[in-house]
Amino acid sequence: MTDVVNAAPRVAVILLNWNQKEMTLACLRSLAGVDYPNFGVVLVDNASGDGSAGAVRRDFPQVTVISNHENLGVAGGRNVGLSHVLEEGADYLLLLDNDTEVDPGFLTEMVRAGEEEPKAGILTGKIYFHDRPDVIWCAGGTLDLYRCDFRLTGHGETDQGQHDQLRDVDHVAGCCQMITRPALDAVGLLDERFSPYFCEDTDWCARAIKAGFRVLYVPRARLWHHVVKKTEVSDRYLFLKGRNLLLFMRKHARPRHWFVFAFVALGRALKVVWRELRAGNIKHFFTMARGAFSVLKIRKK
Repeated sequence: MTDVVNAAPRVAVILLNWNQKEMTLACLRSLAGVDYPNFGVVLVDNASGDGSAGAVRRDFPQVTVISNHENLGVAGGRNVGLSHVLEEGADYLLLLDNDTEVDPGFLTEMVRAGEEEPKAGILTGKIYFHDRPDVIWCAGGTLDLYRCDFRLTGHGETDQGQHDQLRDVDHVAGCCQMITRPALDAVGLLDERFSPYFCEDTDWCARAIKAGFRVLYVPRARLWHHVVKKTEVSDRYLFLKGRNLLLFMRKHARPRHWFVFAFVALGRALKVVWRELRAGNIKHFFTMARGAFSVLKIRKK
């Protein structure tokens, strides 16, 4: 058994938690059933107040727990975990949401694709809705820079084998991103300017592709995601969405993209204004617009 472990590439699984103790414990229970022989788990706790870190230390003593003194957001918290495992020499680093549960063969399939596919950089699996286990939430994603439009492939489709081919994709959902060590060395950590959430995962994929690596969807690596539908959209969410979308465009769009996007954005803005006026929520539009204009204050790297 020791020879098998030593022969297998080392995988570091990084979970980020903020006040979701029960979901985190369920995720760790699913990881305990994984058949891959050489992996470790690091939990980064973003200053939870529900006893999450203590519960993990008690129930899963083999898991490394890092407790942040404050909530660093998604990118900031994950970077703490990435920096920690880099020192341990992992071959693959998997960012996995704590509200997911994985198939026992999940890691084996991910690593197999990473080892067999040339220039593999970032990989993901076939992600299902947890409450509808045969319905796909995400099978990779597409990106249209002319419209600044991110799409999840297969979203809402019942799985009938229509997305069973390993393929290159434009981006993968942040709830499951496994990056190879060479890719991480080339592109660096997540961009914390996107914190607390939104676009940092897509930006990572875009940077990997620019560096010559492939972003891959691995259909035989299966997992299930607890997806909570937003019933109300907060002003903070709208502000950050507007800011981060424009920040993403500033980082990755070329002049031809901006030329088309200017007309697309104008048409989209007029449509949103009309919709929000009819709903009596015109402030939502201006909140998102303020977020977009705030990008001008962010220093370009």
